[in-house]
Amino acid sequence: MNRPAPGPVPIHVRPRQPDAAPVARRGEPVTFGVPLPEAAFADAGAWALTDADGRTQAVQTRTLERWRDGSVRWLLVDARVDHPGDPDRAVTYHLAPAAAAVAPGQVLVVSRESGGAVRVRTGATSIRCAPGPALWTSDDTGLRTVTLTVTDRAGTTRTLAVRDVTVIDEGPLRVRLGLRMAPPDGELADLDTWVRLDAYAGQAAVRVSVRLRNLRSAEHPGGFWDLGGAGSLLLKDVSLHVETRDASAPLSLSTECGAPAAPVDRPVELYQDSSGGERWRSPAHVNRDHQVPLQFRGYRVRAGTAETSGLRATPILTSDGAAPVAVAVPDFWQNF
Repeated sequence: MNRPAPGPVPIHVRPRQPDAAPVARRGEPVTFGVPLPEAAFADAGAWALTDADGRTQAVQTRTLERWRDGSVRWLLVDARVDHPGDPDRAVTYHLAPAAAAVAPGQVLVVSRESGGAVRVRTGATSIRCAPGPALWTSDDTGLRTVTLTVTDRAGTTRTLAVRDVTVIDEGPLRVRLGLRMAPPDGELADLDTWVRLDAYAGQAAVRVSVRLRNLRSAEHPGGFWDLGGAGSLLLKDVSLHVETRDASAPLSLSTECGAPAAPVDRPVELYQDSSGGERWRSPAHVNRDHQVPLQFRGYRVRAGTAETSGLRATPILTSDGAAPVAVAVPDFWQNF
């Protein structure tokens, strides 16, 4: 009995924050995994994404896992999608093998340079990563450099240096760089730090993910997993520092999902002290001293001499100079 040819795989796209104000999306970069049935697709090959109007979009794919017969089990897909912004509506695309790869309007250019440096040109920006004190530099936008610092319990701050740069994923729509950071000295010598950068074709946005790992063996006497136990590391602060070319440019801040950006005076600080929920002082938030250190519910904003407050911040801060630079932190209040 012949197995019927598999049909297109439906992909349903919905905004992540259902409470956000409707914002139409055009060419939004998305990354998702697709499970596929056994023996359905022998190889990843060329794929395409088709919308309800029959328009075909370019995709970038990578096989993550295979079935025992070698067919594709999990497929990682990068694409660009449109959405009207209605949180109650799911837009359906269809993913299917294609006779040939669909070329995107703009492609990524990745260049290996001397000294272990890697340059990525997206068509909207250019970033350069190299061994040294900066995570990356940019010479064609309002952003100059980005650095990463850690502060130990004694208040000593160290700038982590990039030890080497690796190209993890490289395709027509997205490139991922891995930055292995040199370990700091002193009591944080066992801190293993890895930074991932994602850049997208035709986009000026760069997604940054930082992983911190303690190389010391954990100890759990009596089976209790208490904070601050033997072998643990105490980090007083971990910060990303974004240096812009125009340090005097006016600033604007959107504090929550869907909130309009409003001008703010320098210096500006947004601090989330607790979850913002009714149980913000829950014992689930106990620290290494077995105390709940939270002082107030939600977050506060200090800008110039003004102070405001709210419950759950998902901020976007923009430097509105001749070459604007914006910084957004997903899941900000959830990780207060």
